[in-house]
Amino acid sequence: MSSIFSATAHERDGARVIAVAGEFDLGGATAFREARFEAFGDDGPVIVDLTDCTFIDSTGIACVIRTFERADRTGRPFALVASVFHVRRVLELVGIPNRVPCFESLGEAQASLALVEG
Repeated sequence: MSSIFSATAHERDGARVIAVAGEFDLGGATAFREARFEAFGDDGPVIVDLTDCTFIDSTGIACVIRTFERADRTGRPFALVASVFHVRRVLELVGIPNRVPCFESLGEAQASLALVEG
């Protein structure tokens, strides 16, 4: 079952959120990079929200890692939201939670970033 991919950037309570929906594979990389570019256009913490992501492959994982690396280089707090079991499991298998603060919900991620900043 194929799922239409989208990646959008928006502001939520001071954080720049890149919201991903659908299957995050090679076909979604360009849309994700565009959303990441928009998110980094403003200051503040960056959150990649995979709540509505139904699948992630190595391309999606690489995009997430590059986002974290860019945030780290620019001194911006960063978090990842992954609540879908099989997406979270793939991220765990490749060690993302060891490198990136991961949360089950956007609210938890925002609360954590508020503690980092304040």
